[in-house]
Amino acid sequence: MKQRILFVPPEELKVHEKTNKKRLLAIVADIKRCGVLNAPIIVARQEKVVLDGHHRLAALKLLGAKFIPVVLVDYFSQQIRVGLRRPQLRSRLIKTAILSLAAKGKVLPYKTTRHELPQRLRNERISLSELV
Repeated sequence: MKQRILFVPPEELKVHEKTNKKRLLAIVADIKRCGVLNAPIIVARQEKVVLDGHHRLAALKLLGAKFIPVVLVDYFSQQIRVGLRRPQLRSRLIKTAILSLAAKGKVLPYKTTRHELPQRLRNERISLSELV
């Protein structure tokens, strides 16, 4: 089943990880060059926390997007797993902790978590002109 892409104002979304400036600027340049975003942002439905796409979200904000393309998912679904990308962090992050941190405006370091989603929407080209 194809998931529906919604367009939401950027201020509705909460982040739980920082971005890397070099990667962010590369994504901004790519979106400007191509004029499209290749995939929507994956967001926890109830809490509006970004699960996948922190750099794309930040890039769209820098480009002045008034709307962000998102796919809302049930974060507590058994199909969505979360693990750690940083080996020095031994304890497993739990979903509730991530949502709690984001709700409080606290963000984790760049690439702390890795969300495994059953379906990633790739090659869903979204024109920048639809967003600004």
